[in-house]
Amino acid sequence: MSRRTLGVIAAVVLGAIGTVVLVAYVKDAEDRAVAGEKMTDVVIASRAIDAGTAADDLKVATKTEQVPLKARGATAISSLNEVKGLVTADNLVAGEQLLRSRFAASGETTKGVGSVKIPAGFVEITLSLEPQRAVGGLIKPGNRVVAIGTAAPNSPSDNSTSAVLAHQVLVTNVQLDNSSSEPSQSETKTVAPTRNLLVTLAVDDDTATSILAYADHGSVWLGSEQQDLTGSGSQ
Repeated sequence: MSRRTLGVIAAVVLGAIGTVVLVAYVKDAEDRAVAGEKMTDVVIASRAIDAGTAADDLKVATKTEQVPLKARGATAISSLNEVKGLVTADNLVAGEQLLRSRFAASGETTKGVGSVKIPAGFVEITLSLEPQRAVGGLIKPGNRVVAIGTAAPNSPSDNSTSAVLAHQVLVTNVQLDNSSSEPSQSETKTVAPTRNLLVTLAVDDDTATSILAYADHGSVWLGSEQQDLTGSGSQ
């Protein structure tokens, strides 16, 4: 066997040993990081879950994992038995902790004009928004958004006023122009719409009147927010 061949074999062996050592070091570092941390069980969505799904049907779409207590959501459940007989009130995404506050009795959710079920007592309003005021058309049913109102000045000397109207507003439906020149909703990640979008929101009465007042006398903008928080309308 030539010296060059021996050198190649030695390099491969050393590389493999280095990889094993690195993996062991990383695992040891992770173990040390959680050492002393109190762990707790939480139920995690293993895939996307539609609103209105019965808790009894969630076994195939969830898994139980241990997480540090400080990383556990305030109302996270540790067993599906805690929500037995209830249904999901919102769309859930893969990887999120299942929160008790995201469940409701089947009779407490209603189906409005949108494609997502809304909590009882909420109303749906629809806004016609230019793409730049609706996150470039990237908003989808089930998303949570912040609604911001901008009032037009009454005279050239006035300053326009802006205000955050509500956080964590539930989007129940988004309609795009279906003309051949417009992208489909699945294409809006790479192709921006050029016409207005009709965005339907689920809000409480006070938030509805506030948003509609700005829509009539100024402008309403929607912004993306973290999707793992709970609640909609004013918080």
